[in-house]
Amino acid sequence: MADRVSDPSRTLLVAGKEFADHLASRRFTLVLLLFLILCSVSLYEGVENYSEKLAAYSDGTAPVPKFLGYPPGWMPEKPSLLTVFLNLSSMVASYGPLLAIATGFDLITRERWSGSLKTLLSRPVFRDEVITGKALGGFAALTLAMSIAILIALALLLLFAIVPSPAELGAILVFWFVSLVYLFTFFSVALLASSVVADSGSALVWSLVAIFVLSSIVPIFGGILTDAVAGTPPRNRWT
Repeated sequence: MADRVSDPSRTLLVAGKEFADHLASRRFTLVLLLFLILCSVSLYEGVENYSEKLAAYSDGTAPVPKFLGYPPGWMPEKPSLLTVFLNLSSMVASYGPLLAIATGFDLITRERWSGSLKTLLSRPVFRDEVITGKALGGFAALTLAMSIAILIALALLLLFAIVPSPAELGAILVFWFVSLVYLFTFFSVALLASSVVADSGSALVWSLVAIFVLSSIVPIFGGILTDAVAGTPPRNRWT
């Protein structure tokens, strides 16, 4: 171990190769195109909905939700541009994990099955550098996918003559970053499964189980815990 010298260039070399492999992969390209098509449709619907709300607000014809107990004379606020991203956030939450898992579930098992992992480790590169490089390459691919989705959103906004303010651009950047963290969480689970199980099929199954647990069971228990700690919400003071 005393002779072990870590070299970041080796990690970056593995990451670059992995990123290029993802871009050349038909499976990744297909899942990416499907993801971007769904995001584009949801964004188009969101932009149209925002434009209608903005026009109604400008004309003074926006409906007042009386059933929520607002006082007489209350006027709706100007719709937020971030409502455009509500549909996109739903698409990312629903289909983003599939893209992340398709990116990472066989990164190690595929190399192990083909025998290229032994060839790779026979070179002057260490196991942790291989894992880190593959993680960085996969993360770069997911970053590219999410960045394209955001660019599509901005293009649609400009197509509808909607120019975001600096504050709204900052909020969009935060949304992009949080979405990346979300996708990378599932990618990390898939990469972990690929590292510890024997074959790609088992890694895919465990990754899908992780989707179910993190997307369904955890939010349910989170809601139950929130109700138990916070209690019953207060009544509206206008009712």
